[in-house]
Formats: sequence, C-alpha cells, structure tokens
Amino acid sequence: MPPEAGPVSGLNLYGTNCTVRALAFDNFSDAGIQLFCSDATSNLVENCYLGLKPDGTNAAPNFNAGIYFQHGAHDNVIGGLNATQRNIISGNSYYGVLINDTNSDRNVILGNYIGLNATGTAPVTNFYSGIGIWDGPNGTVIGGTNAGARNVLSGNQQYGIYLSDSNVSGTTILGNFIGTDFSGSNSVPNGNAITNSYAGIGIFSGANGNTIGGTNALARNIISGNTNVGIYLAGPGVTNNVVQGNYIGVNVSGTGALPSQGYGIYLIGGVSGNTIGGTSPGARNVISGNQSGNPSYGLYISDPGTSNNFVLGNYIGPDVTGTNAIGDGGIGIGILNSASGNFIGVMAGVKAEERGDVDARRGRGRGRGDEEIRDNRGGSHAEEEEDECGNAALMVGQRLIFSEPAACEEGHGRQRGKEVEFLASGEAEEDEDGEDP
Repeated sequence: MPPEAGPVSGLNLYGTNCTVRALAFDNFSDAGIQLFCSDATSNLVENCYLGLKPDGTNAAPNFNAGIYFQHGAHDNVIGGLNATQRNIISGNSYYGVLINDTNSDRNVILGNYIGLNATGTAPVTNFYSGIGIWDGPNGTVIGGTNAGARNVLSGNQQYGIYLSDSNVSGTTILGNFIGTDFSGSNSVPNGNAITNSYAGIGIFSGANGNTIGGTNALARNIISGNTNVGIYLAGPGVTNNVVQGNYIGVNVSGTGALPSQGYGIYLIGGVSGNTIGGTSPGARNVISGNQSGNPSYGLYISDPGTSNNFVLGNYIGPDVTGTNAIGDGGIGIGILNSASGNFIGVMAGVKAEERGDVDARRGRGRGRGDEEIRDNRGGSHAEEEEDECGNAALMVGQRLIFSEPAACEEGHGRQRGKEVEFLASGEAEEDEDGEDP
C-alpha cells in the first residue's frame, strides 16, 4: 500500500463559479474545504457541515480548518442570506475559517454558525478561533446589514474573529453576534475559561484600517458574553481601526448585562489612532455590563505608545436609552501605565445634544478619587481634565481613571493616581450620610 502523500482536505477548489451545497466535511487531516489559488474565485459554499457529524451536535474535527482560503483565493461567498444557506462551521482542531496570503481578498462570510451546534444554542468548539485572517488578505466582509447575513461566532476556544499582520486591512465586521447564542440573549463565550483569556474580536500585529460595526443600526454587532474581553486591540501599527454602533457587554435589546466579559474594549501595547464611537448618534457604542474582572473596565487604555486614540459619543455604563444603569463592574474608563495623548469626549464643534460618553456605573455617579467634575449630559458646555501624560478627558458622564505609578513616556514625571468623574447628572448625589459626595 503506497504511503499517504500528506494532509488531505475533503475538497480542493481551484476553479471558478462552483457551488458546494448540503455536504458534511469531517475528520480530514487538512481542511474540510480548501480554496487554494487565484483561480479559486466566485465560488459559493452553502448549507454544509464542516467539522461536525451529520447530527449537527458532535464534533468530527478537520485538523486545519473547516474552510481554508490561501494563495490568492478571492471573491468567494461562504453562506448566504437565507437560513437554508447557513453553514455550521464548528468542532475543528484549528480554525473554523482561515484566510491568509496576499491577494486572498474580498471574500464574504455571512449567515453562518461558527463554533456552535446546528441549532445555535451550545458550543461545538473550534480550538483556535472562529475566523482567522492574517498575512495579506484585504477587504474581507464578515456579516452584513441584512439580518440574514448575521454570523453567530461563539464558543470558540480563542477569538471569535482574529486579525493579524500589517497587510491585513479593510476587513468589515457587520451585524454579527459574537459570544452569544443565536438569539443574542444568552452567553456562549469565546475564550478560554480556565485561563480567562482571549476575546470576542482580536486585532494584532499591525492590522489596520478595519471596521467593526457602523452608524446604521443594522450594522450593529452584539459583542457580549465572552470570557475576558469584548474587543482587544494590541501592538504597534494597530491603527485606523474604527469601532462604531455596537453593543459590547449587553444583550441584543441593549437593556441588560450579558455575562461574563471583564473588559469591554482593551487598547494596549502601543495601538494608536483608533476611533471608538464617533460624533453622530449612530456611531455610539453601548459599552456596559462588563462586570467579571477584578476590577472590570468598560474601556481599558494602557502602555507606552498607546496614544491618539479617540473615544467619542459612547454610553459606558447605561443601557441603550442612556437613562438606566447597567454598570461596568469596576471602572468606566481607565488610562494607565504611560498611555499618552488619548482623547475621551467629543470633537470641537459637535452639537450639545450629540455629546455622549455617559457612564452610569452601578447606578451611581460617584467615584473614589480626588476630584469630580459635574456636567449635564448633553449640556451646553464641557469641562476638560488632563493628566500629566496629556490624556484629555472632555465631556460628560465619564468615570475616568488616571492612575499611573511610574513616569509617563513623555517625561512628565509621576502622575497623581487620581480618578476623575464626569457625572451623568448635573445634580450632586447625596451620600449615605446625607451629604453631597
């Protein structure tokens, strides 16, 4: 009997305009389906199981990935807008969907369950991430603004979506549920519960110019229920990424926490020039209900070189109405460890009614620090506080920590370790002893 030639995929696609429908690909030593070269274009994969047994419940892992794009495979579609086109891409030993190499561009992934069983209610884990994109692909679209385009990316061992490398850009992530079941009301975490690590979405190693969400409500991602962090941006060169219009830490209605993220958004390790929110109401993220950390943060900004990031117009702590407290379990926003020159608030010239960034931590507007700055949410003026590393906090409704024990990057000396709070109400609260706080 001749020796095996090496890892084997269930199907290698080298051609154009092929449709793969209603098949199960499992237990292959490479990928379930591999789209392998620049000639692999305009193909459609729909209504397949990749990494599961035909019962839709039990894993039958493909070793490398359920679907693997490489060497320039481009402009293909995985899934579709109708439930009958949905692929279940779960249970694989590596990734659910893996896209790499230069020119593997403009592939579209929509309407699938990735990391879940066929009913979208329980994990069937991909043991790396649901979708991994690195080393060159541009213009990948994950989801869409039609409800049928929604992917549910949950139950994966590492990230729901993982982007890496400086030549990965133009990825658009729209309208997905990441860390929940199919309904958006129950947690099915991405991440490792034993090590309390990983996140719903991770952007690393210079990946830039990617978009999560949008100003249209139909572009909203629900990024909640993950083990550790909702969205994780880390490392130099991670820049010009935009996070807008998402629910991060709350359920699909935006009215309650969906356990158990400890951090809503993490910006660390030298990321710069990213935008969280925006100046229009549709750009507002609701970053609330992130409560499992010790402490927890709605938004955590840290490390030398983490600079020039803009946090604009968000609700951090309240529900979607901005009037009812959900809370992040510890701190609304923390700027720590020599992060410098970040801006929390609104851009000059924005109308008063568009000024956001309201924090309603635990239903109280009280902080633990040395100074409070009060303003009415949407009031006619803003007040500014700046720490010694030049991080500016402008506008209302934020709890912001400047807590830096070491010298900041720009040599301004030791920070004051103080906490500044922008209350969501212009009225001072009474403390338990009846005194104004």
